[in-house]
Amino acid sequence: MSKPISPSADCPNFKLWRRGYGVIGHTEITCNRVQNLASRLVASGHQPDTATVYRKLADLDRLTSAGLWLVVHMTYANRVDTSGTPLAARDFKCAPEGHTGGALNMVPAYAAYLTLNNLTGHTRSWLMGQGHCVAAIDAINVLTGNLHPEQRERYTGTDGLSRMVADFYSYQQKPDGSTAVPLGSHVNPYTAGGIMEGGYLALLSCNTHTCHYPVNRWWRFFLTALLRSSAAVTGYPAGGERKTVAW
Repeated sequence: MSKPISPSADCPNFKLWRRGYGVIGHTEITCNRVQNLASRLVASGHQPDTATVYRKLADLDRLTSAGLWLVVHMTYANRVDTSGTPLAARDFKCAPEGHTGGALNMVPAYAAYLTLNNLTGHTRSWLMGQGHCVAAIDAINVLTGNLHPEQRERYTGTDGLSRMVADFYSYQQKPDGSTAVPLGSHVNPYTAGGIMEGGYLALLSCNTHTCHYPVNRWWRFFLTALLRSSAAVTGYPAGGERKTVAW
């Protein structure tokens, strides 16, 4: 196990991050590894100092906590109350829908993905094994402002988050049959950064070239087999550059 880097112990931002936030905590091993990571980011010129890294990681904890909160509301509630006042019985959906467990798992993953992009100055693509966990993507996108115009117009502002949770799984349509709200149960054209909804039955296996990282022969075999047997979606942040590599 690597030894902690001593200057971090007295850094206020490190202490803030180390305390965790809400249900989020950090083990001693994680703390040691994050200190090493912070030093590497500074040494490589990606960040000006380790205090900046710790501040961003503390922000990540808060973003993740907010994302978990919003995903649960998307499934069960018709509105949110950011003051913390308990909701009334009438504020809950009569027939809640949503793949909440999977989406809650995706919240810390997608929030960390955006943070990694920020820490390194490099936009990566993302691949999610289940498109119906999109609540995590939409929730974090709204909280960070990583939005297409349609969602920005409807889900920001005073009542934006309440409109969002009410729209989730509402299936509202216009008279001409088109969708009435820019939010769906799976990755859709309004999901910022979403390239496609992989669905099931290996629909993504023909689009594996959208994975933007070098792989050796063994990993190429493993990932191809995995993608052919799983539902998956690919994407990148709104406005992010799409790159392709040949497998």
